[in-house]
Amino acid sequence: MSDLSVLARIDDPAFYNDPFEIYRRIRAEDPVLEYEPLKTWVLGKYKDVCAAARDPETFSNSGGIFLTDAVQGESVGDDYFGDQGELISSLDHPRHSEIRRVIAPAFSPKVIDEMEDSIRADCVALIDQIEPDVRVDWIASVAEKLPLIVIARLLGLPGDNLDELARWSDEIMKFGQVMSDEERAESIATFSAMNDYLINQLEAARKNRGNDVLSVLLSAEEQYDHITLANILALASTIVAGGNETTRALLGNMIWALIQHPEQLELLHTNPSLAQGAVVETLRWKGPVHGFIRKVMRPVSFRGKELQESDFVYLLYSCANRDEEIWEQPDQFLISRPLDTANLAFGVGPHRCPGNRLARLEARVLLEELVKKFPKWELADAPSHIESLFRNGFYDLPVVFRR
Repeated sequence: MSDLSVLARIDDPAFYNDPFEIYRRIRAEDPVLEYEPLKTWVLGKYKDVCAAARDPETFSNSGGIFLTDAVQGESVGDDYFGDQGELISSLDHPRHSEIRRVIAPAFSPKVIDEMEDSIRADCVALIDQIEPDVRVDWIASVAEKLPLIVIARLLGLPGDNLDELARWSDEIMKFGQVMSDEERAESIATFSAMNDYLINQLEAARKNRGNDVLSVLLSAEEQYDHITLANILALASTIVAGGNETTRALLGNMIWALIQHPEQLELLHTNPSLAQGAVVETLRWKGPVHGFIRKVMRPVSFRGKELQESDFVYLLYSCANRDEEIWEQPDQFLISRPLDTANLAFGVGPHRCPGNRLARLEARVLLEELVKKFPKWELADAPSHIESLFRNGFYDLPVVFRR
């Protein structure tokens, strides 16, 4: 085992607190790094991650997508979704394409862009509750609330159950961490409670169809033999979790990154049109997730390394998003970068997150309204960083906003 493989402790959540020197060495010295404890090959270069993600016949989602699946030797999603539910992110073509087509209309550019006015009103309402010069937990006050409000409206869920939706989505996101048997049993029980709630909401939607996602899913169930109630439940719960947790992390990471770089915050205040650039740069520099795994389906040579069937590859987004061959000064947070290269925060290829446009819209609009009201921000205390093999964000982010 090389010393780099020893240092790159990808199965230790604490490793991700400050991995960037090791990331640099992976890209420079061993971009297809063998991590023997997990029979996993770490891909650290942007083009390699893209190539693997776009080749599902060789690098399959079917063995699970979370690093914890490699750690535990099984796909943890099976315990939650069962044989019928089919976690969409663990499917390959053609089944993945069949399921994805069901939700595609709900996330089309036209549909998402038409949500901007309502999202802006949501952002203004949340920001208006922030008092200047007073400590506020940005995560609890805004970053957690906005995605839940938007997702509830998108799905057609009542807005009076947001706290429960938050708790349920947090349980789903525990897929990405190693759990004891007791913790997993508790998480599965909580997940079942969410499914019961969603079943009740689906039955209500059957009687009163609208333009929301639940109505779209019900129409698909009626139209296609290959779409079942278990499928639409799995899709709805995935949308709740993905729409909440990843966007919450983005909104927290964005504020933290700008506070850490006051010259970039001042640049944004001077030129608010850079809000989109700030969102994209946050996704590159500190994205919501570290990466995903794929299972090797056949022996393949990759950059001179011999990968064997049933090995795993780890698409390490947070490393590849700082690839020197793609971005100049990749460790610098610069909101005025050109937007012509897609970062990997939301994936690439057939499994690119269908809600990525919505998350970016929420973040941009929120930033535009926030910088308009509060040009000066500062940390009130050290934030609590999430230690996870999957998630990359904060439990809390104490901030003071000033005019």
